[in-house]
Amino acid sequence: MEHTHKSGKRFLSGVLSAAMLANFCTVMPITAFADDDIDAEVQTTDSNGHRYQLFDTSMSWTDAESYCESIGGHLVTITSAEEQQYVIENLLPTGTKKTYFIGLSRDTDTAEWNWVTDEAFDYTNWDYGEPNSTTENYVHMYANMGNVGTWNNTYNFLEGDWAYATSNCGFICEWE
Repeated sequence: MEHTHKSGKRFLSGVLSAAMLANFCTVMPITAFADDDIDAEVQTTDSNGHRYQLFDTSMSWTDAESYCESIGGHLVTITSAEEQQYVIENLLPTGTKKTYFIGLSRDTDTAEWNWVTDEAFDYTNWDYGEPNSTTENYVHMYANMGNVGTWNNTYNFLEGDWAYATSNCGFICEWE
């Protein structure tokens, strides 16, 4: 009995050592930092050296931004036509949601649109007629409805299961 107990410990010790060695020798993908309960597709880099991850999980805009920050990033900031095209071609086709939150919101005091990173707000890709409401202070991008890749202002959270509801919206995180 004593012999079996010692060989079991040796086996477990060997397995743990191998696992630790593998962890030290492997570069962990972005999903290693993401919550196991959150669905994600991993994209590595684009021409500007940023990393992106699309999440098919529904939550409010503020919760999505907090989640991105908790894993070292922020909601995606799209500051050029090239970056917009990269997101449209490489990220949106991997998702199943109708829309995805991006890192743009309106300051309710100044009514100015701002990126979560405080980058200059020089590039826009609003859908026709948008932004169309002074009470919709957050932005999502059309993915599987409307003009794919264009932006729509919306609320932080919308109940229900209709097209614009938060239940049909995912989010995209970015790391620089």
